[in-house]
This record gives sequence, structure tokens and C-alpha cells, in this order.
Amino acid sequence: MWGDFLEINLLNEKCAKVSLNPDECDEIGINYESFSPENISSRIFLASILSRLELMGITTDGNDKIVAEIFEQEDGSLIIYLSGIEFNAAQTQQCSVLFCKTPNDVISSLLQISTICNCSLYKLSNGYALVSNEKIEGWNSSSIAAAKIKEYGKLLSDTPKALIDKLNGF
Repeated sequence: MWGDFLEINLLNEKCAKVSLNPDECDEIGINYESFSPENISSRIFLASILSRLELMGITTDGNDKIVAEIFEQEDGSLIIYLSGIEFNAAQTQQCSVLFCKTPNDVISSLLQISTICNCSLYKLSNGYALVSNEKIEGWNSSSIAAAKIKEYGKLLSDTPKALIDKLNGF
């Protein structure tokens, strides 16, 4: 995914700088004119930046309002400064997310969990996601991804592990 090559720098505890070249802007689907809170590509981009910061070990207080200042360069590249939020070095909430392509992947993933876990199953446009508020070995740790899945995904079950265990006679 494009989030793997973005240049993100934490300037201080209140400001992050994101640099995008013209090719990255085209791939993401954003430009200076379209960047706004109403634009879905802009919102997804900002969520990805926050998720990327979280993967770097930097979290934000979810109650803060983000201010994005966008500067277009002559070559069409963008420099974006994110401020108005407090960046913290410690994790605030541990969430685990596992993406699955098919229902069989969901079932086999749930069967591999040896402990009882409190997770939920969501239907996404391109598959399924299991979300847990606990740390689960082998799953992605991202509270931002979990929040977006809960916001945009369709909840299928809030107890999928218990249902699978019941069906298998555990």
C-alpha cells in the first residue's frame, strides 16, 4: 500500500510533516485543490497517516482536532503539516486486527486462537476483519485501523470465537 513509502517526520510533540511527490499524490488521489474534510480520499489519507504514526510508536489523543496545512510545490508535490494534536510516545489502547479474504480464513484464524478472546467480526468491501481490544499474537496492532473498521465495516458477530468453538464442540 502507498502508506509504506510516505515520508513522515515528527517535528515536535505537536507537529508532523508529510511530504508527497506528484506520483504519490496521483496514486492516493489527492491534490492541493481537492484536499478538504469533505473529500473521502483526504480523510482516508489522514487516517492512514495517523495509523502510520501509530505503527511508528506514536499515538494521539483521539479527542484532539487535527489541523492540516497543505503547501503545493512548483512540481506538484505536497508538503502537509499536521498540528493541533498531541503526539505521545506511549500506546494508549492496545487493539489487534486481522484481515481475512474468505469466511474459511476467518474460521481457521479463530480456530488457531488457543485462548478465549473478546473479538468482533466485520464485513468489509474486500473481505473480513477480526477486531479485538486485546493483544493477539500474529495480528496487526492498530487502534486507528480498529476504529475505522468499526466505523465503516458491517458488524457480523460480536462473539465469533465463541460461535466457532460451540460449532466445533469445544
